[in-house]
Amino acid sequence: MGRAARLVNPDQAICAEDGDVGEQVLALTGGRGADVIVMAAASGQALQQAVRYAARRGRISLFAGLPSAEALTSLDVNLVHYRELTMVGASGSRPAQHARALDLIASGTIPVADLITHRLPIERFPEALNLLTKGQALKVTIEP
Repeated sequence: MGRAARLVNPDQAICAEDGDVGEQVLALTGGRGADVIVMAAASGQALQQAVRYAARRGRISLFAGLPSAEALTSLDVNLVHYRELTMVGASGSRPAQHARALDLIASGTIPVADLITHRLPIERFPEALNLLTKGQALKVTIEP
Protein backbone atom coordinates (compact mmCIF):
# COMPACT_ATOMS: atom_id res chain seq x y z
CA MET A 1 0.00 0.00 0.00
CA GLY A 2 1.31 3.44 -0.87
CA ARG A 3 2.27 6.11 1.64
CA ALA A 4 -0.80 8.28 1.04
CA ALA A 5 -3.14 5.29 1.36
CA ARG A 6 -1.56 4.35 4.69
CA LEU A 7 -2.32 7.86 5.97
CA VAL A 8 -6.00 7.97 4.99
CA ASN A 9 -6.68 4.26 5.58
CA PRO A 10 -9.11 3.54 2.72
CA ASP A 11 -11.18 0.35 2.54
CA GLN A 12 -8.96 -0.76 -0.34
CA ALA A 13 -6.02 0.71 -2.22
CA ILE A 14 -4.37 -0.49 -5.40
CA CYS A 15 -0.74 0.16 -6.20
CA ALA A 16 0.74 -0.65 -9.60
CA GLU A 17 3.97 -1.69 -7.88
CA ASP A 18 2.06 -4.54 -6.20
CA GLY A 19 1.12 -6.22 -9.48
CA ASP A 20 -1.21 -5.84 -12.44
CA VAL A 21 -3.74 -3.08 -11.73
CA GLY A 22 -6.52 -4.73 -13.70
CA GLU A 23 -6.13 -8.05 -11.94
CA GLN A 24 -6.21 -6.28 -8.57
CA VAL A 25 -9.39 -4.34 -9.46
CA LEU A 26 -11.16 -7.42 -10.76
CA ALA A 27 -10.09 -9.53 -7.77
CA LEU A 28 -11.35 -6.91 -5.29
CA THR A 29 -14.68 -6.47 -7.09
CA GLY A 30 -15.51 -10.07 -7.96
CA GLY A 31 -14.92 -9.33 -11.65
CA ARG A 32 -17.32 -6.36 -11.82
CA GLY A 33 -14.86 -3.50 -11.94
CA ALA A 34 -14.70 -0.37 -9.79
CA ASP A 35 -17.79 1.77 -9.22
CA VAL A 36 -15.73 4.91 -8.56
CA ILE A 37 -12.23 5.64 -9.80
CA VAL A 38 -10.19 8.74 -9.01
CA MET A 39 -7.40 9.00 -11.55
CA ALA A 40 -4.80 11.13 -9.79
CA ALA A 41 -1.74 10.16 -11.85
CA ALA A 42 -0.58 12.22 -14.82
CA SER A 43 -0.45 9.18 -17.09
CA GLY A 44 -2.23 8.23 -20.29
CA GLN A 45 -1.90 4.60 -19.27
CA ALA A 46 -3.68 5.33 -15.96
CA LEU A 47 -6.55 6.95 -17.89
CA GLN A 48 -6.85 3.93 -20.19
CA GLN A 49 -6.85 1.59 -17.18
CA ALA A 50 -9.49 3.67 -15.41
CA VAL A 51 -11.84 3.26 -18.37
CA ARG A 52 -10.97 -0.41 -18.84
CA TYR A 53 -11.56 -1.39 -15.21
CA ALA A 54 -14.60 0.75 -14.39
CA ALA A 55 -17.81 -1.16 -13.66
CA ARG A 56 -20.94 -0.68 -15.73
CA ARG A 57 -22.29 2.81 -14.95
CA GLY A 58 -19.05 3.55 -13.09
CA ARG A 59 -17.80 7.05 -12.39
CA ILE A 60 -14.32 8.31 -13.16
CA SER A 61 -12.90 11.53 -11.75
CA LEU A 62 -9.95 12.87 -13.72
CA PHE A 63 -8.03 14.58 -10.94
CA ALA A 64 -4.83 14.80 -12.99
CA GLY A 65 -4.03 16.30 -16.32
CA LEU A 66 -1.61 14.74 -18.75
CA PRO A 67 1.74 16.12 -19.90
CA SER A 68 1.41 17.99 -23.20
CA ALA A 69 3.08 15.16 -25.13
CA GLU A 70 0.43 12.70 -23.86
CA ALA A 71 -2.59 15.03 -23.82
CA LEU A 72 -4.02 13.40 -26.95
CA THR A 73 -4.08 9.80 -25.84
CA SER A 74 -5.82 6.71 -27.16
CA LEU A 75 -9.06 5.88 -25.37
CA ASP A 76 -11.60 3.13 -26.10
CA VAL A 77 -14.74 5.27 -26.26
CA ASN A 78 -16.86 2.17 -26.85
CA LEU A 79 -16.16 1.20 -23.23
CA VAL A 80 -17.38 4.63 -22.14
CA HIS A 81 -20.46 4.34 -24.36
CA TYR A 82 -21.57 0.75 -23.76
CA ARG A 83 -20.79 0.70 -20.03
CA GLU A 84 -22.48 4.10 -19.64
CA LEU A 85 -19.50 5.52 -17.79
CA THR A 86 -19.50 9.02 -16.36
CA MET A 87 -16.23 10.92 -16.58
CA VAL A 88 -15.71 14.30 -14.94
CA GLY A 89 -12.72 16.57 -14.70
CA ALA A 90 -11.66 17.92 -11.32
CA SER A 91 -9.15 20.71 -11.12
CA GLY A 92 -8.38 23.54 -8.79
CA SER A 93 -10.15 24.73 -5.69
CA ARG A 94 -11.60 27.87 -4.19
CA PRO A 95 -9.76 30.05 -1.65
CA ALA A 96 -12.16 28.93 1.09
CA GLN A 97 -11.20 25.30 0.39
CA HIS A 98 -7.51 26.22 0.65
CA ALA A 99 -8.12 27.92 3.98
CA ARG A 100 -10.02 24.90 5.32
CA ALA A 101 -7.27 22.53 4.14
CA LEU A 102 -4.61 24.67 5.84
CA ASP A 103 -6.65 24.69 9.06
CA LEU A 104 -6.93 20.88 8.99
CA ILE A 105 -3.20 20.52 8.37
CA ALA A 106 -2.21 23.11 11.00
CA SER A 107 -4.42 21.48 13.65
CA GLY A 108 -2.91 18.07 12.93
CA THR A 109 -6.30 16.65 11.91
CA ILE A 110 -4.77 15.77 8.55
CA PRO A 111 -1.20 14.50 8.95
CA VAL A 112 1.09 15.48 6.10
CA ALA A 113 4.63 15.09 7.42
CA ASP A 114 5.01 11.66 5.79
CA LEU A 115 4.03 13.10 2.42
CA ILE A 116 7.12 15.32 2.36
CA THR A 117 9.86 13.02 1.12
CA HIS A 118 12.59 15.65 0.64
CA ARG A 119 13.47 18.95 2.30
CA LEU A 120 16.02 20.94 0.34
CA PRO A 121 17.53 24.44 0.53
CA ILE A 122 16.84 26.92 -2.27
CA GLU A 123 20.32 26.30 -3.72
CA ARG A 124 19.23 22.74 -4.56
CA PHE A 125 16.02 23.78 -6.34
CA PRO A 126 17.12 22.21 -9.67
CA GLU A 127 17.67 18.92 -7.82
CA ALA A 128 14.17 19.16 -6.36
CA LEU A 129 12.68 19.53 -9.83
CA ASN A 130 14.73 16.60 -11.07
CA LEU A 131 13.54 14.37 -8.22
CA LEU A 132 9.91 15.24 -8.96
CA THR A 133 10.30 14.83 -12.72
CA LYS A 134 11.83 11.37 -12.31
CA GLY A 135 9.14 10.32 -9.82
CA GLN A 136 11.72 9.85 -7.06
CA ALA A 137 9.92 12.20 -4.65
CA LEU A 138 6.32 12.60 -3.56
CA LYS A 139 6.49 16.15 -2.17
CA VAL A 140 9.57 18.37 -1.91
CA THR A 141 9.70 21.46 0.25
CA ILE A 142 12.19 24.25 -0.31
CA GLU A 143 13.31 25.49 3.08
CA PRO A 144 15.59 28.33 4.19
